[in-house]
Amino acid sequence: VLHASVGWLDHAFRFPQAGATAGFERGPGEFFDQPNQRADADVHARIELSPSFAATVGGSLNRNHLDRSTWRVSDWRDYDSRTVETSASDGTTWNAAAYVDAQWFALRWLTLYAGARYDRFTTSGRIEQNTPPAFATDYPERSESQLSPKLAAVVALGRDTTLRLSYGEGFRAPTLLDLYSRSVAPGASAGAPVVTEPAPDLAAERVKSLELGLDARLPTRTRVAMSVLAQRLSDLIYRQRVTPVL
Repeated sequence: VLHASVGWLDHAFRFPQAGATAGFERGPGEFFDQPNQRADADVHARIELSPSFAATVGGSLNRNHLDRSTWRVSDWRDYDSRTVETSASDGTTWNAAAYVDAQWFALRWLTLYAGARYDRFTTSGRIEQNTPPAFATDYPERSESQLSPKLAAVVALGRDTTLRLSYGEGFRAPTLLDLYSRSVAPGASAGAPVVTEPAPDLAAERVKSLELGLDARLPTRTRVAMSVLAQRLSDLIYRQRVTPVL
């Protein structure tokens, strides 16, 4: 059985933001113009080699593109009152993957699963700031990759009780907003503005996960499910607030 899917998203996203001295009705602020596009494609086939063994083999491709510009506006309620472009950025990411997953009904009471997925992530972008300190930096193409295995077993302990055990690894690439987006928000009580800096060198998040679960149906027909999880994350993507030295 062959499955194929293709998707396309074109997001015309833009929004204003009031400045620290603006009122509810009007006043100076900023305008963010942030169009972005996403394309996805996936093809996979399920092959039944015998009554007790089946495999799924496939591949996927994902592309994201972001254009982002920030403008000063004399009236944050008026989209057309833009005066100066303060910053701009654009970037593109690609993620190509190939995967295989096998299912084996080894015994009447035992089902085994084994699989792997290979991801290759590629990105490039540019960040430009037109206010002091002004700069424009092009970030050349770079890439990361990972082979993520998966193993699982399902054991039927009885007619109404099932034990599950699984181990897997995962890979999550940073988003374009994480990599190339720079934003400035007004501080509390007209204080110093809060600047969110981009991080174009961010590495992908990686995770190793182990799960033990039990599913049971009681004589009263009540179903009970319990799971114990353990995960280890590396290169976690997060935000940290720092106070600049003036």
